[in-house]
Amino acid sequence: LAIRTARDGWPSADGMELQILDGPHATKDGMAAIYRNVPPIAVAHESEQWNQLIVKAEGRMISAWINGQLVQQVNTAWESELQHRRLEGWIGLQDHGARIEVRHLRVSESPEGLGQTAKGHGVPLRSGSSVEYRTAFARR
Repeated sequence: LAIRTARDGWPSADGMELQILDGPHATKDGMAAIYRNVPPIAVAHESEQWNQLIVKAEGRMISAWINGQLVQQVNTAWESELQHRRLEGWIGLQDHGARIEVRHLRVSESPEGLGQTAKGHGVPLRSGSSVEYRTAFARR
């Protein structure tokens, strides 16, 4: 899932890419990782089942929940590779040749500003910002 990508940009380099490929876990390119930068903090998806993903990108804070469990939370200001990335941009879906299905995609706009400061606690959810997805295990 690409977030904050420039119109003609590359998701994992110009914006950020939250990995939803069903594959390796707890790595910087595994499920719920900020691709090649931040590993997930938990694993909560069910392979080949419908999963609900909620992503909240508010200021420098990126948080993600899969099936109601917090799986990613990072203050990008603390990450050298991410601290200068865009704070707004395009949202996109991509695949690497694996099957993915998406339904019930909803997007809500966050208010302007840098949002909450990371305090090591969960960020409250804003209703309506979610997507359900289903993937089959895919090898790269």
